[in-house]
This record gives sequence, C-alpha cells and structure tokens, in this order.
Amino acid sequence: MSTEANPHQDLVPSPIFRGTHMVRALADYRELQKALDDSMPDQVMTIGDKRFRKKGYWRAISVAFGLTVEPVPGSEERTVVGVLENGTENYLYCVTYRAVTPNGRSATGDGACAGAEKQKGRMEATEHNVRSHAHTRGFNRAVSNLVGFGEVSAEEVERDEHGAEAMATVPTNPDGS
Repeated sequence: MSTEANPHQDLVPSPIFRGTHMVRALADYRELQKALDDSMPDQVMTIGDKRFRKKGYWRAISVAFGLTVEPVPGSEERTVVGVLENGTENYLYCVTYRAVTPNGRSATGDGACAGAEKQKGRMEATEHNVRSHAHTRGFNRAVSNLVGFGEVSAEEVERDEHGAEAMATVPTNPDGS
C-alpha cells in the first residue's frame, strides 16, 4: 500500500485521532452521561462521593452507540466454591460478553457472581439471581470497556451493610481448603 492511500502508514503505531478529537469525544460522552443521568436518576447510585451507573444506564449507552452486545458462546461457567451458612452450595457463575460497534470495533467484559453475594437483605441466593447478576456484570463491563472511558458499573461495587462477613462461606473440605 502506498503512503498516498494511507498517510499514517509511516507513523504506525500512531494514534488514529488527534488530541482535540479525543477531547471532543470525551465531552460528547460526558454530555450523554448527563442527559441519561438526568432522565434516569434511578439508574445512578452513589457510594461515598462517587457515582456509579446501573444496568439500565449501560443498556441505554449500548443503544446510543448502536452496539450489539451478546454473550460469548461457550463462556458461561458454573462452579461450586464452597457451602453457604445455610448448607446450600455457594455456586459461582462466570460469563463473558462481547460488545461490537457498527464499524466492527469490539471489546469483551467478564462478569461473575457467587451465591454468597446474594445472601443479604431480602435477596436470595437462587440460581437465577446469581446467574443473571453475572450476566448483568458481563454486559455492563463489555459496554464500559468499549465506550465507557473506564467506568465501573454499580453492579460491580455493590456492598451490603455486613461487608465481607456476608461473603464468608463454609469450606467444603474438613481441612479448610
């Protein structure tokens, strides 16, 4: 390929966009964030002094950017990582999602959730709750990885009032392993 057809060929690796273009893209993204935050206040949660966007926000972002977001075939895994205090299995679901832009750029994001996370308040560690939370996290992370400027979704930072105590599990082996 000649340098006339691709003036950046001799500069590789070089950024595709100039700094001013990226600054404008970030400003456009922040404008979109504000519009979505204002129109969907229930999709934003605050922990400390930091705001985190929830599932509905990331779904709206995927629509705004025209993304196709799907689980990576064969990526879902279910494992047992111990026993919960009530004697049921502490199963863990992991899944990877891929988000793709209309021009073909893509990014993946993984999501995981264990039954111990769902043992709080009114939540139950049902298979459905654990599996769907892993899927929500994977979807959100794939979208964020592609267009979110490094944001972390609310579903990744949710904490309960008991902190790490609610995450404790009873080991499956007598030796504590």
